[in-house]
Amino acid sequence: MNTNKIERAAVRVVEEYIDKCPKLEPYITSNDKTPIWDGDIYIYKNESHCVGNFLYRVPLQIKGTTNIEEDSFRIEREYLEGFKADRGCAFFLCQIGEESHRIFYALLSTDKITDLLQTNNKTIVVELNIIPTNHQVLEQEVILFAEKRNKVKIDNPAPKEIKSLVNSFQENNTLKKLKINLQSMISKLLLFLLRISMKTEQLNGEINSYTMHKKF
Repeated sequence: MNTNKIERAAVRVVEEYIDKCPKLEPYITSNDKTPIWDGDIYIYKNESHCVGNFLYRVPLQIKGTTNIEEDSFRIEREYLEGFKADRGCAFFLCQIGEESHRIFYALLSTDKITDLLQTNNKTIVVELNIIPTNHQVLEQEVILFAEKRNKVKIDNPAPKEIKSLVNSFQENNTLKKLKINLQSMISKLLLFLLRISMKTEQLNGEINSYTMHKKF
């Protein structure tokens, strides 16, 4: 099985598992091209996944493999720095077998990632847990993780990918302001021209009236 098929299979397996958690909704893109994340887990107050019940969003990354010798996985340092910049991440590793699959996971908080980044290694070993058979156990873990993540202040330098998104947003915001200012200027100019037109018509009327009066 080639790498793309393994990754797609891993996404399907993890997505199916999260789907069985009543308050969780996975938004995952197979063979995703985003630089760090593969999607998000949306958390709701109850089983009704409407906008009014939305609580939190937790970014996630999924990796697929056909062999797991130990309950751990080497993650590139740049990825961990990216997870930290976004206040943490839910990491899943899925072992794809011919007949069965196993899912391992780690909820990587900013504190945990900070500890992992103490080393200068380019790849860092992250300990993983086997996913619980009771879906509500993971659901509760993810909810608690999301609550803590939501309280974290972003005060660490963002990686290039996030900086690029921020810069793009700022540029778009500047363009919006320029557009609003331009529209305001155009409106004022049109109002000014309208007033000139009205004054001109009034003046023409007075001239015509004066001319007719002189004739008589």
